[in-house]
Amino acid sequence: MTVSATIASSVGNAINADGTVIVGQVVSVVGGAPQKAFRWTQATGMVGLASSGTGSETANSVTGDGLTVVGTTDRFVSGGAPFRWTSASGIESMTADAGATAVSAYRISTDGSTVIGVGSDPSGYVGVRWSGVAAG
Repeated sequence: MTVSATIASSVGNAINADGTVIVGQVVSVVGGAPQKAFRWTQATGMVGLASSGTGSETANSVTGDGLTVVGTTDRFVSGGAPFRWTSASGIESMTADAGATAVSAYRISTDGSTVIGVGSDPSGYVGVRWSGVAAG
């Protein structure tokens, strides 16, 4: 999905190791909604990470090679949940360990092996870390 040329605003949240991929959030209408996660390259321009939907989402981080993106979306659960995106699989929900509810994925390591974010449990907000297979 190519991002509309009539966007209200956009913000870049992260850039890959060699500067060829930028990820962030675009607001496509004045008034603030819907907000869509995007991945930008010089060859493709701004491309939305979701193929459809009216949910709010933002891309927060990208791997060094620019092939994996993490962020937050409300397409899976109201209030937001972490996602991982690749061109092969699209947006996929990420879940936290038992006892916590994952809220957002904020950063992914350069090699994609570790993701950090925030979640909540009965005591309040907690840090969440995905590694290995859980990180994608």
